[in-house]
Amino acid sequence: MPNGEIIYPQKAASVKTYPGKNRIQLEWVISDPKVTHCKVLYEQGGIQNETTVQKNMDNDTTRVVISNLEETLCKFKIISYDDFGHASIPVEVDELAYGVNYEQTLLNRTLKGFEVDDSRDELILEWYDAVDDTETGIELTYTDINGVAQTVFFASSETTTTLPDFKLGEPLHISTTYKPVPTAIDVFSTDPTKVDLAKTVNVALNKPVKQSGYALNDPQYAGGKAVDGMTAGNNSRWISDMTHFNEHWIEIDLQDDYSIFALRLFRQSNVQSMPMWRFQAWVDGEWVTVVSHDNNTALTHYEEFESVTTNKVRWYIPPYDDNTVRLFEIEVYSNVVY
Repeated sequence: MPNGEIIYPQKAASVKTYPGKNRIQLEWVISDPKVTHCKVLYEQGGIQNETTVQKNMDNDTTRVVISNLEETLCKFKIISYDDFGHASIPVEVDELAYGVNYEQTLLNRTLKGFEVDDSRDELILEWYDAVDDTETGIELTYTDINGVAQTVFFASSETTTTLPDFKLGEPLHISTTYKPVPTAIDVFSTDPTKVDLAKTVNVALNKPVKQSGYALNDPQYAGGKAVDGMTAGNNSRWISDMTHFNEHWIEIDLQDDYSIFALRLFRQSNVQSMPMWRFQAWVDGEWVTVVSHDNNTALTHYEEFESVTTNKVRWYIPPYDDNTVRLFEIEVYSNVVY
């Protein structure tokens, strides 16, 4: 060369980038023992910065994390140097930094359903599948029966979770975690959000009952058969006293206050079709008629009504000819929040 030889130290090889939250990690390999340090020049939005990184003398791989980055594409230029000021050919790469804007697009996993095991104080949660393959898992926080805050984490591949010693009535919060790419150095999370543990429940199921009477004074026809969960079959029905056609009724103790909004009846086909009936709720010390029918003979009947809060209900048949009751099941619905 007219002005003497130009010496180029080894340039950065096998350059890799790892995005994070407002930061990016760079990694490269230099085996040349004469290289002592590198400069990393980086640019975002026309603003340039640089940092000097000493070469890793223990092995050939050097790593550096560039922090305080904007949530946008960042361009990097890596130049290696020896102690005599010789510079390598620049190596250029770019990578996207993530931040608040990305986090605001993230969604929590959706609850599909749940069951409460009162005998074991367990809450069993069933989830829909992960939104996409960037989800890494779910973090749940809750209070146990001893009043102690608990945090559990499960992987994105899981769709069923059991929370032991869950204290009913205390909030359950969810935060879903994500990595925008598999190589990301940071995990991103949604803001903790309260999980709505509410579902429609038949609050009459297996509750204590009273009745005006039952056929032949035989317990197999008693009112409890109408709330045992069996909606068909001669072995599970309330049959009223058949010796008269006075009023008949079955009263169900819900054992707690519920806001009820619907009922369903399963009646047995018979010439005595029970067309006239009332569904009533106990409100302020008296029976209030919520649903009234004078000619309703549908064997299976579902009806919604304006919600009413009560702790007991009854199905009432007024006196009329051939008003004998044959009722497989009565269901009363409430949206229960746990």
